Amino acid sequence: MANLERASLIKSVAGRSGGFLLAKPASEISLCDIYHAVEDPGIFRMHKVDAGADCPVAAQMSRILAQPLLNAEAALTSSLAITKLSDVVKTFVFETEAA
Repeated sequence: MANLERASLIKSVAGRSGGFLLAKPASEISLCDIYHAVEDPGIFRMHKVDAGADCPVAAQMSRILAQPLLNAEAALTSSLAITKLSDVVKTFVFETEAA
């Protein structure tokens, strides 16, 4: 919740019946906004391998995969950007209690 608050997506409400509220309408918050607020940057990070490593394949992996992984991350964030929180909320099914 702290990350969402730092990103100005939610705000805390103090008091006995406090909690959290959206800081702006759900129609103005994309899944990309939420993703960037709560996930570490660079989802497709690669571990670092010394360029002088004994394995010639491992020594080149970062260089070879850097652009494809950046492209994959861009595709992910683009896809998340077109879906708003309000769209997600519409898909929830709430069961009512039987009387």
